[in-house]
Amino acid sequence: MSHTAQNWAESFLNRLEEAHCKIDAQENTAPIVPRKFKLEPVMEAWKQSRQRLLMIGLVGTITSPKPPKMSFQQFLKFAKVPLTIKKSLKTLAADPNTTVVVVTSRRREYTEKLIGDTGAWVCAENGFFSRKTGSDQWTCASSRQGADDLSWMTETGE
Repeated sequence: MSHTAQNWAESFLNRLEEAHCKIDAQENTAPIVPRKFKLEPVMEAWKQSRQRLLMIGLVGTITSPKPPKMSFQQFLKFAKVPLTIKKSLKTLAADPNTTVVVVTSRRREYTEKLIGDTGAWVCAENGFFSRKTGSDQWTCASSRQGADDLSWMTETGE
């Protein structure tokens, strides 16, 4: 049998060793360093654009960072979107040329609790449900009647 964990591990380690040797052989070669990000051209293009779309992740992007020793499940219980971020989202969403969309795999109720009224569109449950700016109604991506009724699902215990 050739597709075993042992063969995979040996192959992986051999390729890793080869890559390491290549790097050692190029010791005097300058490393590839990305150019410094230039903010001015981006801001100029932003000001001149007529339509802008910002898609931003929720957990791990606009929430406060997870403390190093806290489990992810525990973090989700205490995660918050800082007030400064909510104000920034509200300012961006107020611009008629800008559409802000917050995307998440989390449930609608959890998302609403974290985001509040920022004026951003929200796509919850991996985009299966979406809510437009100014609406309190969620739209289901499926046209099937009752597709948004998830009451049959049980919560996963920890």
